[in-house]
Amino acid sequence: VDLTVAIEVGVVLAIVLFVRRVMQTSNISKSLEGAMSGVQIAQSSGQPGASATIHVRGIGSISANQSALIVVDGVPYEGSLNQIAPSDIESMTVLKDAAANSLYGARGSNGVVLVTTKKGQSGKVKVTFENRTGLNMRGVPTYDVLDDPKEYYELYWESIRNQQLTTGKSYLEAGQYASNNLVANLGGYNCYNVANELLVDPITGRLNPAAKLLYHDDWLEEAFEPGLRQENVISFSGGTDKTQYYASLGYLNDDSYTVNSDLQRINARVKVDQQVNKWFKVGVNLAYSNVKTNSPNVGGTN
Repeated sequence: VDLTVAIEVGVVLAIVLFVRRVMQTSNISKSLEGAMSGVQIAQSSGQPGASATIHVRGIGSISANQSALIVVDGVPYEGSLNQIAPSDIESMTVLKDAAANSLYGARGSNGVVLVTTKKGQSGKVKVTFENRTGLNMRGVPTYDVLDDPKEYYELYWESIRNQQLTTGKSYLEAGQYASNNLVANLGGYNCYNVANELLVDPITGRLNPAAKLLYHDDWLEEAFEPGLRQENVISFSGGTDKTQYYASLGYLNDDSYTVNSDLQRINARVKVDQQVNKWFKVGVNLAYSNVKTNSPNVGGTN
């Protein structure tokens, strides 16, 4: 028995240390980004495991399907690409122009992505274990936003005062109206220890010097934090001149940098090829995938 253990440690969007070169991704469609000219990958969501749209020939229609045809081991694939573990992929090929139409007809009019999964090779049993551990974090810095309650209340007071000036009120009347209605317009949110109407001076528009801050929450820090990504895969392959087999079992836990956003995937694959005689060969290719995702539901839909 030939036992091979490959351990990989990486940090997504940072320095990655490889035992062998493997792209750190939960979705194999991300592996095509920048790999071939003319292939466009449209990712509409940052949700872990979210499927990307693959355009091989650009956007040729505003009403018909524009995505490329996905073919896995010679069979058109209707499922989501995030259900296929990247560790099970042997190769990926993109067909364009006449080659796609000649093989798949009208279904290949938008291009074809051929996915070939791994298979067993004749020889000793080979056992491979892979562990990939990394971090998901924001690739861009936090936007420059108001994080000082004092500055926020004063600017909001000024916006109310300016709006009231357009109705014909004097500066004093508009300032008094803004002071009296400031907290009400903010939904009753007052984090200082003074009365609502005394929070901002109606003449100067500045926060009451006697106001003491009771509490302050930084919601950006609550919403974003580094997420751990860990994937474990074990595979077996081998065979004889007439029989080759490949089997794999994997588990992925991918936490996003957004709270309550993650992906868990359990996948298994069994592939057996049997040469019955010189002219007859049969094969079995079975795959199982169980994917669970949690989303922060920022879109407002269930």
